[in-house]
Amino acid sequence: YDLYLRALPAYFGQTEMDYRRTQDLLGEALTGDPEYAEILGTLTDSVAVGTLQGWQESWTRGVDQSCQLAERALAAGPDNSTCVVSAAFAYGVLSYRFEGALELANRAVVLHPNSVLVRHRAAAVYVVCGESDKAIAQCEAACRMNPLDSRKAASSTFGTLSAALYFAQRFEESIKAGRRALAFTPKNNTARKFLAISLAQLGRGGEARAEIAELIKHQP
Repeated sequence: YDLYLRALPAYFGQTEMDYRRTQDLLGEALTGDPEYAEILGTLTDSVAVGTLQGWQESWTRGVDQSCQLAERALAAGPDNSTCVVSAAFAYGVLSYRFEGALELANRAVVLHPNSVLVRHRAAAVYVVCGESDKAIAQCEAACRMNPLDSRKAASSTFGTLSAALYFAQRFEESIKAGRRALAFTPKNNTARKFLAISLAQLGRGGEARAEIAELIKHQP
């Protein structure tokens, strides 16, 4: 538990260095207790987000590792909302197992509707499953729950909201949400991607190309 607590500041950080420290501390914690559900769920989420950010050695390895951890997390904590929503995120967003991910996301929201993590990770699953309006509603709920946050949760929420608004073809709003996410975390590559393609949809090619150049710089 001490190692888990020590890992949380890094987990809520937003850099590759933070990501590496999270992996080290949570990995050490699991050596002491391989079935600690909350740690398995948190580590699943960390690996999944690190993969999306390009901080794994390869996409395939990151997907495999996050899904293996998700299976362990679900076995250790079938009613633990962190385990359930992190598995939903890994399965849906990374490995495209949409049906199972959607079921897990729905279950996570029922298990812990007052969790910001649950709300915005479930929203990401709804985005990839084509449930844009449902995703937008989850992001808006997360914003109401944590209106003053300026770190990882806010960046994740607005990045996911940008994606959901893009697929709802609300491009101006997607741009605003993407820019809010980047104000919190300039290296939020997912938010920058949807910012760029929303700009492109509105015919603002110069701005879109500038965002893509920045995206490639952060995630070559």
